[in-house]
Amino acid sequence: MKIAQYGTGIVVMHVIVHGLHGFAHNEIPASLSLLQGSFVGVVVILAPIIAAGLLWMPFYRIGSV
Repeated sequence: MKIAQYGTGIVVMHVIVHGLHGFAHNEIPASLSLLQGSFVGVVVILAPIIAAGLLWMPFYRIGSV
């Protein structure tokens, strides 16, 4: 299951980088609208986390897409 380990590592780095990016948005006045924030939350943050979870299950082919 090397693919699951590599994929999870990439997702962890992705979440850390985007968390820092979001922190920067809060520190400077560069806010997002409700629709933009929802998109970022679902597509940019939540979808990779779900995909990483699928890599560790029998559905690993779906998570690797």
